[in-house]
Amino acid sequence: MAARGGWKVAMGLAAVVLLAAGMTGCQEEQLKAQVVDLQVRLRDSEAQNTALREELGDAQAKSAHYQSQVAAAQAEADSARRQLAAVSAGGAPAGGTAGDAVTAAPVAPVAEQTFTVPDPFTAGKATLKPAAVSELSRIATAIKRDYAGRMVRVEGHTDGDPIRKSGWKDNWELSCERAATVVRQLVTLGIPAENVHVAGYGEHRPVADNKTAAGKSKNRRIEIVVMSR
Repeated sequence: MAARGGWKVAMGLAAVVLLAAGMTGCQEEQLKAQVVDLQVRLRDSEAQNTALREELGDAQAKSAHYQSQVAAAQAEADSARRQLAAVSAGGAPAGGTAGDAVTAAPVAPVAEQTFTVPDPFTAGKATLKPAAVSELSRIATAIKRDYAGRMVRVEGHTDGDPIRKSGWKDNWELSCERAATVVRQLVTLGIPAENVHVAGYGEHRPVADNKTAAGKSKNRRIEIVVMSR
């Protein structure tokens, strides 16, 4: 009887050992599977992080490029203001009119294409109307497609009404500021800043009669002149 009882105990212990070994093997397999899964997730995360860093670097490079172009456009506008101040203080130079004197860059002899944006600004301000923003986008696309690398002169024109309440010194100053606003918009749309120049003619180059409302509306315009090579 004692021998039989010992045999049963031995068999029971063996079963427990085998069960424990089986559980340990199962846990090891689960652990290995978890490790593999974590490794895959880690690789995916690292790849995603790398891609995001590259995108961030590209975005920063583009931002710096546009900032430099906008800065160049601002410098062009500042130059126009200085010339305007000089003309206002000393009058027009010999051989030209006061309106002609407010050009911020040398005028090329021949224009290849002129785009006109009629009455593009809020009255008395240098803020573009939404319709003008859309029109400038269309014009910028055409210039980049058909006249890439050409010099572009942005001309500001006003009607004949004198400045009263808006705070501008005169229509020359207003026309220069409006032209500079258009230059900044064109640069934002991808036109190289070094290819764009500002000119402000005030009320001195009308295309219609300033005595009528319709004529004044036609005279309030921006002309974007693409120069020949």
